[in-house]
Amino acid sequence: MISMDFTMTACNRADIINTTLESFHNNLLDVDWDNCSLIINVDPIPKMKDGDADNIHNICCKYFKSVQFHIPEEPNYTAAYKWIYKHATTKLIFNLEDDWMMLKPISITKLTDAFDKYPFLYASSFRAYPHRYISIPTSPQVLHSRFYKAVGEGLNPSINPEIQLRAEKIPGLLLPNKRPEHGRSVNMDGKGYIWPEQIGVNHIVVSDIGRYWISKQPFKKPDNKETFTTWIS
Repeated sequence: MISMDFTMTACNRADIINTTLESFHNNLLDVDWDNCSLIINVDPIPKMKDGDADNIHNICCKYFKSVQFHIPEEPNYTAAYKWIYKHATTKLIFNLEDDWMMLKPISITKLTDAFDKYPFLYASSFRAYPHRYISIPTSPQVLHSRFYKAVGEGLNPSINPEIQLRAEKIPGLLLPNKRPEHGRSVNMDGKGYIWPEQIGVNHIVVSDIGRYWISKQPFKKPDNKETFTTWIS
């Protein structure tokens, strides 16, 4: 059984948070849940109302005995990552945004074993997309402290974290992300590992459940994706 910190960037949407945590608690196998901590940043969008924080905190406590809970004054996607990475302490963490569902039971060792096989690995991710990955994603994954601590320090809060992770050099890291001999670093010889390794829709094991929710909201992303650090109305 494996224990580690779980980190989560979230928004004020209790039902989605519960669906995500329940899905992974039920389907992520070989985890010592009693000895794992949840470090969660809840951005106040939609606007927080009386009781929202207590409701979300209670949901988190259903799945974790130890919860570090933070609600900033203003929503900022990148600042949320900086906060959770600053407060995580274990060598490996499981990073889980609040709007994902695990589609079937899978052992966490499918991800953690990769760190023994590839000793300089940054990230080991569940397959969320059918294509070959060209950068380290923000979808459900295990991250090594050599990666998440450096990135947490290096991220620029005014720029979308996904854009920064796709840059030729990842903020906070000395090694470049882009290596011409292998394309981007996410491959068997680089810094990222994807499980299953096979590409195609039949091998997707985690699914984004946030897209439908946002389609029903009065929010949108800014036209310039680089500046997307929160939704705008």
